[in-house]
Amino acid sequence: MGIDARIEDENGQCIEELGDPKELVVVLLPRYDDNTSNCMRFIDPYGDTTFNKPQMQILINELKQSIEKASNLEAKEHGKKLLEMAKKVSEDVHLYLKFYGD
Repeated sequence: MGIDARIEDENGQCIEELGDPKELVVVLLPRYDDNTSNCMRFIDPYGDTTFNKPQMQILINELKQSIEKASNLEAKEHGKKLLEMAKKVSEDVHLYLKFYGD
């Protein structure tokens, strides 16, 4: 099972969801000890991770870098969808980008 992503409002209501049945998110993630990553390295493959609006610009920049570096075309496309979700969260209040691991 991969790491599903959801945009949720402040009440936990799902606004948008992106499943990860092919486990593509882990292809995009940096190592947990990569000190150049301020957000993505904390996405927990086995737990839940939440990002809020103030974190979005950092997450967006890291996603762009991960998409650029990825050699797996499916992972690149999945990353682009995640990037669009992050942009939506950055443009509104009381929205969160949540990653649900195993």
